Parts: sequence; C-alpha cells; structure tokens
Amino acid sequence: MARVTKGSGLAEDTAPWRDDREPIYFAVEVKAAGRVLLPAKVRAALGVGEGDTLRGVVRDGELTLMTSDTALRKTQERLRKLVPPGVSLVDELIAERRAENAREEAETAAYLAGRNAPK
Repeated sequence: MARVTKGSGLAEDTAPWRDDREPIYFAVEVKAAGRVLLPAKVRAALGVGEGDTLRGVVRDGELTLMTSDTALRKTQERLRKLVPPGVSLVDELIAERRAENAREEAETAAYLAGRNAPK
C-alpha cells in the first residue's frame, strides 16, 4: 500500500482524505482484546499505516477516529474561535513572563539590599 506523505504544517489543508470522493462506509468486527482491523481503503484514505496512532472520541454512542494531525487541526480550529481577532497569545505570554521576571528581580534586589544593610 502506498503511504501518503504527511504535510509539514499543522493547519495545512493538504490532508490526503480531502477530495471529491464519496464517503467511505465500512463495517469492522471487534476481535479478541477489542481489536479492530481498518479496511485497506480506509487506511489509504487516511494516509495511515502500521504503527501510526489514531485519536478517538466517543460521543452520543458514536465512535470517531482521526489521525493525530486531524485531531490537532480540529483543536487549533476550536481554540482559534476563543481568541479575539488581533490578539496574540504569544505576545501576551511574553509580556507576562517579562513582567514576572522584573518583579522577581526587584524582590531579589530588595532582599539582597536588606541583607547587606548595616545593622
């Protein structure tokens, strides 16, 4: 089976299963120890092979399996909706870290000044 090369970016729209084909409907049998075998057509459509990890969610009696890249992309999409446009969480984090560092340096300087003060 030819494997699909995965994209290097996380939010890319180059997923191997994005095309104009019809959905793939399939059935799997649960074997010993809960093992299931995904049909070759499904593995090819997802671009997964032996040793790859799929992520899953059970909701309202439905099991959804997805590649790790898809799970990450979906998480990014959900989180992106929580951040207002024009806000950079990275810039906010850096500003918070710098402010905390400045507070710690001031506390350290005050402590050292107190220790070195004549008694």
